[in-house]
Amino acid sequence: MDNTLIGAESRRRIYLLRHGDVSYVTDVGERVPDPELVHLTDTGQAQAAAMGDLLRQVTFDRAVCSGLLRTKQTIAPIIEGRGLSLEEVPGLKEIHSGGEYPEPRDDGLPDHVHILDRADDPELRWAGGEVIGEFRDRIIDNLVPILEQPGWNSMVMVLHGMVNRAVLSWVTRGGVIGMAGFEQDTCCLNIIDVDVRDNKIQRRFVRQVNVLPDNITMQGRYQTTLERGYAIWQKKQLQGQKASS
Repeated sequence: MDNTLIGAESRRRIYLLRHGDVSYVTDVGERVPDPELVHLTDTGQAQAAAMGDLLRQVTFDRAVCSGLLRTKQTIAPIIEGRGLSLEEVPGLKEIHSGGEYPEPRDDGLPDHVHILDRADDPELRWAGGEVIGEFRDRIIDNLVPILEQPGWNSMVMVLHGMVNRAVLSWVTRGGVIGMAGFEQDTCCLNIIDVDVRDNKIQRRFVRQVNVLPDNITMQGRYQTTLERGYAIWQKKQLQGQKASS
């Protein structure tokens, strides 16, 4: 960044991505035993390569991911040949699921698909796992010290859908319920600026949200990621039932 411009002397930029496409469901419609172990699909690999091309001319001082395989695979083509050391921050891992997904309502969708509409419930857990409000606190507690560290101007971070929603709600001062207002498609790009003086964040704001290099107009994208994920799960379940009958 050009830190000689008036007003931008202490400004830093974060290129915040969600990892590329993965599958949390097996071919027979069963949820994978450990979602932390999933890897990019062929689609996800192509998305990561496209994002690497898009960001090729951007200079980065730091590269950060959560350490989960899908984030490392996504960031690899982006930082290839740059000579950057990849920083893995386990505290920025995705929200922990308890694996409890309720049955669909009469309208065909389970409550979990729109769970973020109730994110400000202090006892609400993500699929019976981590409390959403406590998850958001975990993310911000791990993020802020990274941003306040000296010696960098431009950073690329590859994290997760819920993690990015937590970050964006913090940047926009939306509180935990603010997470509901952000969609994060696989391998999307968000751009955030922060002003840091004396190793403390003075202000923060969003430049771009949920940009896809191959579909910047969101043509044909009407389902949320949770709605689309549920539809894929339903389809694979039906295929598995037909195959076993």
